[in-house]
Amino acid sequence: MKRVYDKTFPVNLISCGYKNNTEYINDNIKRVKMLLEYYNVCEAQGSLRVNKTDVLEDYLLAELYINYRLENTIDKSVIWGDILKNQFSLDDLQWTCLIMSLLFHTNPVYKKIMLKINSGNDSSLDYETVLKVLHFTEDISEIDDFYTKLINLKFKMSELCFKRNSTEIDGNIYDFFMCGEQRVSLSGVQACPADKNGKSLPIRERLAKKIHEISKTDEDGKQFCFFLLGKDGIGKKTIAQRASNLMGKGIIIIDLKLYASLNSQTFYELVYSPMRSALLTNSTLCLDHFEEFKEITPQKYEYLDFLLENLAKFSREIFILSNDKSMKIKENKRLSVINITLEDLSIKESYAIWKSSLDASKEITNVSAREMANKFQFTPGQVKSAIKEAKSLWYKNGCKLLKEKDLCKCAYAQSISKISDKAVLIRPAHKWDDLVLAESEKEMIRSACDQIKYRHIVYDEWGMSSRILYGKGLSMLFAGPPGTGKTMAAQVVANELGLEMYKTDLSQIVSKYIGETEKNLSDLFSEAKKSNVILFFDETDAILGKRTEVKDSHDKNANIETSYLLQKMEEYDGITIMTTNYLENIDQAFFRRINYVVHFAFPNAAAREKIWKNIFPKKMPVNPDIDFKYLSENFEISGGSIKNIAINTAFMAARNSDNVKMEYILKSIIYELKKQGNTLIKDDLGEYAYLL
Repeated sequence: MKRVYDKTFPVNLISCGYKNNTEYINDNIKRVKMLLEYYNVCEAQGSLRVNKTDVLEDYLLAELYINYRLENTIDKSVIWGDILKNQFSLDDLQWTCLIMSLLFHTNPVYKKIMLKINSGNDSSLDYETVLKVLHFTEDISEIDDFYTKLINLKFKMSELCFKRNSTEIDGNIYDFFMCGEQRVSLSGVQACPADKNGKSLPIRERLAKKIHEISKTDEDGKQFCFFLLGKDGIGKKTIAQRASNLMGKGIIIIDLKLYASLNSQTFYELVYSPMRSALLTNSTLCLDHFEEFKEITPQKYEYLDFLLENLAKFSREIFILSNDKSMKIKENKRLSVINITLEDLSIKESYAIWKSSLDASKEITNVSAREMANKFQFTPGQVKSAIKEAKSLWYKNGCKLLKEKDLCKCAYAQSISKISDKAVLIRPAHKWDDLVLAESEKEMIRSACDQIKYRHIVYDEWGMSSRILYGKGLSMLFAGPPGTGKTMAAQVVANELGLEMYKTDLSQIVSKYIGETEKNLSDLFSEAKKSNVILFFDETDAILGKRTEVKDSHDKNANIETSYLLQKMEEYDGITIMTTNYLENIDQAFFRRINYVVHFAFPNAAAREKIWKNIFPKKMPVNPDIDFKYLSENFEISGGSIKNIAINTAFMAARNSDNVKMEYILKSIIYELKKQGNTLIKDDLGEYAYLL
């Protein structure tokens, strides 16, 4: 047999490092080709035993040659084949198997040789052939402990390198092996490389560091499973990624929304790819949307069992994320489970998120992060989406600096609530100047607004949150006769704070069925919390009336409903505004649970004159000789009635293509009083009787 080692591996190149991965792979292919050619010739001559020592010596020399060149390689980071070999801890048998697979599926000549060695029993490369070639024998039973070697080879190669039920190299492994490319951006998979210069988190950095510290401990050889629970967008993936970076690792995130719904064959074909990539790139593995396994089916149980048993083989640290806080994971012999529940952000954390996001977007707005945090206690995901939408709006508006109302609009667009199914959006049209109210009552409403504007100072900077653990929201009760401006005042609050306001019809909430009212209230406040809105309850006498003596189950239930409403108001971190026409009907015991009670008195003559003067817009053509003093002194009507009169008057003027005149106003007053059951005759108008 003619030996070709010296010709195949020139001695003059042994001290030359590899220029690239291709040279390295080619030498490894030549090494296996040489072995296959030797085997083919010797088998044909019946001289396998005779030449075995010399052949394996050449094969070993070729390995030494490759290793010497590798040691002299300046940039080993591009020798991806060697990186794969080391990361997967492939021994010589497994490495030879990988190269033989590459040859089998790319070179017809060597495929024919391997099939011949296999005696044509199969049309594919089998593991017995690999053992025969590497040990240079026709009978694998002659190999020491051959059965164990065969089983281990099958297990490792099918788990790490080959497609399912095949000896063909997996596409992702092939891409990395040949050119360092990774195709882990499959549907349902997100790969984030390690970031050594990653910035610390604006919130919960301490938690990420704690996870890192835990990962450095050795708990009886177990791997760690960090089970992060919290609602969508709360930052579970961000924390997992940051903790991974602190470990010096990237992270590969598998979305179980996709994988849990796959059929069995597709699931096993796809799931190995991201797991192998994690091992190959020294990344942690993360399963997102674990709540997909809450309602377990036989198929999902099979998938879950597979994942929990196998993930730890590919990554020492595993993250599992769930939006459902009630879910649990049982520890097994391989995994040590650490449960971490992420609660809603505090005002301080909300501010940190808004500040971090707005600081990075100074070109689009200079809105205060404090203002946004006080109004919108969003998840980090919602803040990120709001800023993204704001950038689009900024660009659409010709790159003009966005105002607070613009940013609030973008924030409300992130609402995932269905509150519009339960309440009606009221678009505020009134400001402080429109509100005719005693200055002391106005000041009370301003103080109420301050509880939202400056909550960060009182609760966070001054530490009041450590004393007040419950009821940090704001509740107001506006009490007074109909038409005195209670609804207008609620709109003023909404305008002042830049918040949306939803009006709730209590007749749709209160139910005759026991327990149904509480459920409706619970749903309403839950949706309001998601939306960061003001809840406006008009005419709440029906539910806030004085508690009755309990004579039957209906009385008892009515009292329970009232208490439940007040309880939900206290739990709500936002703003609740209620109105009543009859303050005397409200049980005094309820007042201690309401932050502000504002009294709206029936307007006196001076207040009515101010309302009359402000009711007509500047654009409306109004005669300058209208006697507002006369109107205010002679007609004791509420602001609501004045509004109705002004509207009716404007339409009279429009119909006649005329200005707003005293004549039209007086006619409208007669209509309004008649509507209320009061009669006004011509003589009652005194000096203005001639107009009718």
